[in-house]
Amino acid sequence: MDRKEQRQIIEKNKELLERYPILTPSVYFHGGMDYDYTYTELDFVCIGWQKMFLEMCDEIQSHLKEVGVPFQEFWFYDIKEKWGGLRVQAGGYSDDAIESLLSDAETRSLLFCPHCGKPTKYVTHGYVLYLCEDCFKEAKLNGELLTADDAPVFREWSYDKEGKVTTSVKPSRYDADFRSQWNGKKEG
Repeated sequence: MDRKEQRQIIEKNKELLERYPILTPSVYFHGGMDYDYTYTELDFVCIGWQKMFLEMCDEIQSHLKEVGVPFQEFWFYDIKEKWGGLRVQAGGYSDDAIESLLSDAETRSLLFCPHCGKPTKYVTHGYVLYLCEDCFKEAKLNGELLTADDAPVFREWSYDKEGKVTTSVKPSRYDADFRSQWNGKKEG
């Protein structure tokens, strides 16, 4: 990265933190370090989830303002993808409303592809991924997903007229073997 690109990132991050101060990396609040604006906590969120994550940040900041808590008393300390969904851990001030916002964001993340943000249609077993149709097809073409008969089952997601998620399961031998082990008996 050249200096011009680095300056552009720093300026973009300054603008972002002006609107979302809770995205300031927590190490700078508590580590006594000077912040150089080279990254924010948003950089740890998958691209497809960033819009939803920023909406959650708006709600958290509104709540903090409403209850009179300074933004510096709330911080994110772990943001990652786990089991196909967003996982967010925060420190400092917390209450039921904030816990609910964090939990809702984690649940909603399963409805959006982490790569592009389109609605998810497939979920894989093994390394769990919730993917839209396009990213699923691309991953299969690139050999990133198993496709043999005994590969992990893929669940296909669809949406009814009201926008509610419906799921259909495409069973495989793997799925039948797993169910039989779970039930403690062998299925035919």
